Amino acid sequence: MMWILLVALSATNPQPNTTKSLAGALDSVRRSIAVKPPKLRPTYTIAGTPKTPDGLEGCKEGLSFEGDILRQVGETIRYTVEVDGLSVGLVDFKTEREGNFEGQAVTEYRSHFQIDSLVATLVPVEGRAAALVPVGSNRAIHAMNRYRLKDKNYEEELSWDHVRESLTSKRARNGKSHKVKRFFTAESRDFITAFYMLRGLQPKFSGCTLLFGNQRAYTVSIHYAGDDKVKTPVGLKQAYKYDVVYAHERSKKPIEATIWMSQSNDHLPYQAEIRGRNHLLARIHLFIPGES
Repeated sequence: MMWILLVALSATNPQPNTTKSLAGALDSVRRSIAVKPPKLRPTYTIAGTPKTPDGLEGCKEGLSFEGDILRQVGETIRYTVEVDGLSVGLVDFKTEREGNFEGQAVTEYRSHFQIDSLVATLVPVEGRAAALVPVGSNRAIHAMNRYRLKDKNYEEELSWDHVRESLTSKRARNGKSHKVKRFFTAESRDFITAFYMLRGLQPKFSGCTLLFGNQRAYTVSIHYAGDDKVKTPVGLKQAYKYDVVYAHERSKKPIEATIWMSQSNDHLPYQAEIRGRNHLLARIHLFIPGES
């Protein structure tokens, strides 16, 4: 914002040609500053813990996950998505391939969502995301997400320094970019590896975690709420039910959600329900196992 302001001031106030007028302009600026000090952009992180609204505690120490995430190349999970009871599109998660990034052996995970054009005014039309996770680790070292919302295009690249628990985000909107660096006391993740972390945790877990995207930190509190049955393409299935409360650091109030997880060895999230301004329901539609 600051560089836009400076360009605008330069365009509307040409540089004076005389020393006298320059001195007068400087005096005017000094008086202006004395009366109206510049506004400072607020910080949303206190001692490494993102700010949360009433009803959601800050996440100072996140869920402990020491194991590896699933690495079955070719595995594909597809969900149908409904918003306020209207079917709007699909979301895919896929373990894409193995390769190398900056000298490290990594596994690439991808996600893609496509929303029907008839309801494109409700939610983003299309989005893609990817994450690179080193072999033997369960956290990404590099991630990206790209999506289109109405007439605006967004793209964000994330890089982590896990030793210092810091991340760097570079976000562009319609070609204009902004870069930020953040530090947290708890582990932070992108949305894709958080999805796979849920599948890797021991059943009946409870705790909190930090997600980062769109240059905002999201605090997610998740608690085991008992066993339940949920509808799947192959009939009713037993599932672990989890109550979720989450918000980003600029939210005025938290959002409640529920996730149902498979009790079988595949640890599939069967269904997710989000009860925010709109009611969103995602149901599993397709599962293609990969190669171990």
